[in-house]
Amino acid sequence: MEKKIKILDPTIREAGYLNGFKFSIEEVKSFIDISKRIGTDIIEIGHGLGPGNELPLHSHEEYVYEAKQHDESTSISIFGLAGLCKKTHLQSIIKSGLDVFRVGFVGFENTPFPFREALPLLEEAKKQGLFTCLNVLDTYRIKDKELIEVCNTVAELSPDVIYIVDSSGALTDKEIGKKIEILSEHSDSEIGYHGHDNLRLATYNSVYGAREGCTYLDATFMGMGRGAGNANLEVLIALLERYGMREADFVKLYEASKKVANLFNKDTEILEHATLGYYGVMDYIGDKLDKSDNRAYVEILSKLDKLDTPFIPEEEIKLCHENI
Repeated sequence: MEKKIKILDPTIREAGYLNGFKFSIEEVKSFIDISKRIGTDIIEIGHGLGPGNELPLHSHEEYVYEAKQHDESTSISIFGLAGLCKKTHLQSIIKSGLDVFRVGFVGFENTPFPFREALPLLEEAKKQGLFTCLNVLDTYRIKDKELIEVCNTVAELSPDVIYIVDSSGALTDKEIGKKIEILSEHSDSEIGYHGHDNLRLATYNSVYGAREGCTYLDATFMGMGRGAGNANLEVLIALLERYGMREADFVKLYEASKKVANLFNKDTEILEHATLGYYGVMDYIGDKLDKSDNRAYVEILSKLDKLDTPFIPEEEIKLCHENI
């Protein structure tokens, strides 16, 4: 393994844009169990824009408290938007057992969410012993000199991670590489990447970012999220495993994704294609396989993957079925 890439799963926060953030406590608990099963490192919950927004069912304090009561070992994160989230919000949520705080800002002047408003929140989170992330929202529009100034300004606050956040899904790999280069040169913080999928590059850019130096990546089940969605967690984990950056148990991943699809009432088309791609099996063969047992289905694909032939005869498919 080259290096351990940490994955933050913001599915609950991002998918909330799709259901008006109407997640019950029990749904959040169920999701935590599913996400942890595939080894995600941090799970983010709450409103899409964070504290300062009213949640229709439960407060951030309630979600965090119930999540930690359900599984104390789970690393729980919330996101707060500078100018909207206040120090009093953060202090209240910390009392519920919060582990990770990510504060985001949009621009510097003539914006309701300015960089300067992120600093006291970052300082408070550090003082309270939280793992901290500074999210540079819409990094696409941040000039190189501005990004350097951000690094210099927060140096003493030493956020654990500075995130490149492609809010509009506009960044190319070359542009991400340049941002990573600047952050690496001007900051001691680790680097994260949070992509949106407007140009269908979020998952690819995440892998590219990891290869160039990012150690924290955000991804959601089935890419669910605001607008065009986010990096696809299932595909990302598969690709990171292929590149030797993270271990993966694809049986657990497949089963977990099926459960999430059921929880969110989503189809599993993306998962099915990703699974076939991971094992190098064409869809016309996949269509012939019995999918009634998730584990058996993935094990059959694994056996087919090991066959040393570009064409898989019918008898080989039948034999793999019989040997499961």
